[in-house]
Formats: sequence, structure tokens, C-alpha cells
Amino acid sequence: MDVPKFDGTDPIGWIFKIEQFFNYYSTLEDQQLTIASFNLEGPALLWYQWAKANNLIHSWKGFLDALRHRFGPSIYEDPKGALAKLHYTSSIEDYQRRFEDHSNKVTGLSESFLISFFISGLKSDLKRELLIEQPTSLIHAISLARLYEQKYDDM
Repeated sequence: MDVPKFDGTDPIGWIFKIEQFFNYYSTLEDQQLTIASFNLEGPALLWYQWAKANNLIHSWKGFLDALRHRFGPSIYEDPKGALAKLHYTSSIEDYQRRFEDHSNKVTGLSESFLISFFISGLKSDLKRELLIEQPTSLIHAISLARLYEQKYDDM
């Protein structure tokens, strides 16, 4: 299994993958920064070279914090607000992908809130159908939305 590469895009996804990699191989924390640094590319490598040359990074945890600040979302973003304002635009597949992307940035919301956010962003005909069905899980809500979308597409 190869160490995940990082070029500055999708820092949250890369952090998840590299930590999973280190957990799987039981990599000692004092080796993690060195291993990760071998797998930086492009803007991420340039940033790390600068930070290392200026003695700004001293530990794996410090590296992760600095990386999140440099390449991650702004601390002034409101991921819960963005999730609540998300709206269906073209297809359930596209809406689901965007919903999952936004909800991945939010922690601590109950499944009932996620279901409510998902349904509230649907176009009105789909929203009505799902409100009638009262899905009890997010998977159920998404499945119903796909089914009703197909129904309306067939009409």
C-alpha cells in the first residue's frame, strides 16, 4: 500500500487517509512527519519547505494544524450554515454528492437533523413526497428521493 500523496488539494481527505495509513502500519508518531514529507508535491511541498526552513513545524500534530490552516477551509466559514442552505439544482446524485461533501465538514449533528437538512434542500415536489414518507434514516431519505426523482423523470 502506497503512502497517500498530498498536493494541497482536499486536505481533510488527505489527513484522514494518512492517519488511517499510519494506524494500519502502527507508524510511530516521531516517524510520521518525515514519511509524510516525502509524499508532498507541488504547492504543499513548497509550503512545507518554507515552513521547515523557517523552523515553524516541530511535530506531527503541529504539522497537521499548520496544514489545515494553510490548505483547509477558513476558520470563518460556517459549514453548518452552508449545509442548511444547500439546494437541489440538477439531480439527486449531484445533490447527494454536494450534501455529503458539506456534511463531512460538520460533526455532532444528529441523523434527524441531517435528514431534515437533506429534505429541506430538495425541490418542492420531491420535498412533499419525502415529508409524507417520513424517512427515519438518511439512507432511507436519499433512496426515496432517488426513487421519486425517477418517477417524475418517467412522467
